[in-house]
Amino acid sequence: MRIAILLLLLASGAARPETLPDDPRTGVPPLNAPDGAPASAEALELVPLEITGEPLTFEQEVVLRFVRRALDTPRSMKREHWDQWVCWFDRPVGTRHHFLSCARNGDLWAQRPREGRALIGSRAEVLPPTGEGGYGTILTATRPVIKAKFKELLAQLPGSADFDREFAAFVETGQRPPRDIPSDDELDRFTQAWREINRLSAEGADDAALESAIVDAGLDVDRFNRIAELTQVYQSVENEVAVRLKRANRR
Repeated sequence: MRIAILLLLLASGAARPETLPDDPRTGVPPLNAPDGAPASAEALELVPLEITGEPLTFEQEVVLRFVRRALDTPRSMKREHWDQWVCWFDRPVGTRHHFLSCARNGDLWAQRPREGRALIGSRAEVLPPTGEGGYGTILTATRPVIKAKFKELLAQLPGSADFDREFAAFVETGQRPPRDIPSDDELDRFTQAWREINRLSAEGADDAALESAIVDAGLDVDRFNRIAELTQVYQSVENEVAVRLKRANRR
């Protein structure tokens, strides 16, 4: 639940200006449109998450990776999925703006009419409990988001869906995982250098030749070594390299 706590901290601590002008450095509209918010549920404040060209803070990246993962998580009524988070965009009747909402699957089903049971296939299952300590709360953005810009920002985050899950797992255990993960282009360059270094090493090449192989691939030695370290931290990054190596070896 650490991610949910971070979401609520952003909700309570962020400034709420009446209008959010385009960023003067980029001319890009902010993610949150200057409109009113629906009166519902608890607040999920997204005002700090603007496209400004500045590096994201750790807390912002945590929220964005959480949302990106949750947007792709399907809704499910199965008991084992009650604690999985899902996010979606709502467009209230009478407005053209979208609001981002997030909840656990259990929260969604607890909000349904209380008929006591929900049919799942051919069997019946008791709905999640409501009330304090139970299910039933949906987090809703206090201001509308510009859906296309928000998705653009999510797409700019390096890393796969597997990385998002791995990153979140570190955060949920109280860790502050590395954020300088390689882009797809860097992974391509790293893989190229890695293959060449292995070939040169087998031939007994000296360190100068190995460093040249790294530079020729478009990386400096420090970044190459850092990416190598990150493959040891993140299984998802190591898997990305393995896929590229396998593809290159087929050629």
